[in-house]
Amino acid sequence: MGGRRARASRRRRRRRRNHGTDRISGLPDELLHEILFRLPSTADAARTSLLSRRWRGVWAHVPAISLTDGDQAPGASILDAVDAAVAANAAPALDRLAISLEDDWYSQRRGEPDLAARIAPWLRFASRRLAGELSLQLFQPRRPGKIDINSVPQTTVKVPVCDRATAIDVNVVHLGIKLKFRASGGGTFLALRVLKITGSFRLHERSLERAVSSQCPRLQELTLCNNHDTCRKLTIRSDSLERLNLGLRVRVITVQTPRLVRLKMASLFDLDRLQSRRAHIAAPNLTEMTWYNTYDPQHNRIVDAPRHLQRLKVRLYCLRSALPVAALFERFDTVDELDLRVRIPRLFGVLPSFMRHQEGKFECKAFMKETAKLPQCKVLKLSIYPEGLQEYSIVVLHLLRGCANARKVVLYLDLHGEKVSDYYSSLVMKKEQGRSACGNRLTTDGPVLDSLEELELNFYRLGDPEVDLVNQLLLSCGAALKTVVIRPLWGFTSKLSSAKLETVAGFCGPETTIEFHGCRLIGR
Repeated sequence: MGGRRARASRRRRRRRRNHGTDRISGLPDELLHEILFRLPSTADAARTSLLSRRWRGVWAHVPAISLTDGDQAPGASILDAVDAAVAANAAPALDRLAISLEDDWYSQRRGEPDLAARIAPWLRFASRRLAGELSLQLFQPRRPGKIDINSVPQTTVKVPVCDRATAIDVNVVHLGIKLKFRASGGGTFLALRVLKITGSFRLHERSLERAVSSQCPRLQELTLCNNHDTCRKLTIRSDSLERLNLGLRVRVITVQTPRLVRLKMASLFDLDRLQSRRAHIAAPNLTEMTWYNTYDPQHNRIVDAPRHLQRLKVRLYCLRSALPVAALFERFDTVDELDLRVRIPRLFGVLPSFMRHQEGKFECKAFMKETAKLPQCKVLKLSIYPEGLQEYSIVVLHLLRGCANARKVVLYLDLHGEKVSDYYSSLVMKKEQGRSACGNRLTTDGPVLDSLEELELNFYRLGDPEVDLVNQLLLSCGAALKTVVIRPLWGFTSKLSSAKLETVAGFCGPETTIEFHGCRLIGR
């Protein structure tokens, strides 16, 4: 008994001695660096110096610098904070250098600094020490009153060669900045795999072309998105590039990429000056493509590309005159998945200023002519934003007929509370003759979608008109239909009465399963 009490007493004394012991400080420096590396910012890591003498200066050996507005001390400048962090860092190589200058770095008291001169030492530091990811976010500082573009100080930010950087992400929203890649005799971005340049700024095209074509031998992914400047001519040549995302205004674009598999051409052309825009694309291994708006074969050419794609996404902003897109659809015979989004604006007043010369009624006939021959697909995703289009149902039926061999159809019908019952009425398939406002007969001797196995309908709301549309669509399906899925858009939860549930279920044949997602069942 006495021995047991003595052992319990020793355990209690041992626990009291160990209570509050700092076990983390005894870890090796390498583990402490790993712990500090995972903190949100370098400022947080630097504050650990206050813990004890053991922690002083440990943060300076962490292979990362991450600073943004708000990390500096009260009343201090974020620019000075970055200077101090760069000067103090003693790590032989950095895995990450992330700097974000958002709204607070400009001060009326201090005046706006020469931003390029302040950033240059940071980029030289990255050129010498970075062996990982570079992220640089530069935003126009907020100043009272309207900003006169002509009064914004103009400066050039030069990106030096970083031979060990694996990813570079530069986001510049500053009308006074021109971005330029510095030429370096024999220097290359040898390890660079991902290059992303986005924002609103001025771009030095020739330096970018040189960097991509001759200084990035292992570049696999390139993103260029610029909302401000218009490039006169841009050429992308790369033997290693696999993914390309272009979202900038350009008059002439040439893409020569033998290993490219994924291409996104987003809003490349001003819609009021289509005839002056040209694109030439050579991508023999292309499998996925996203294209926005016009494709005029006289000015745009996709050459040396396969006739089959895994995925084709087309975004159409339809105005008074239908955009030329027929040649784009005819360029490909088959696709595994066709994703088509059509937006038809309601009123002249809602158009962007550079489109307002296109005022007028949507020409349904012209649109149907441009989309008469769609590539055959296994999966069709169709999004319609009609905004008051009276021929809405005709357009839907026309596009469905163009993909009659599809096995799966997904419809996104975002009507935003429009009065849709009138639009749906002409969608009913009847064996009697009739002609639509578009000049197309609405007659059929049988199902339009013979091969369809799965139909997914996504509605803004689930009311009586939508239930009627389900019935009308099911009439266009053949005996192969196995599953019908109904869900509301944008994750909304819609109420569905048990009576409607029974009605919709009654539309399906005995071999068809109908599923409701995001629908809350209520009483009759």
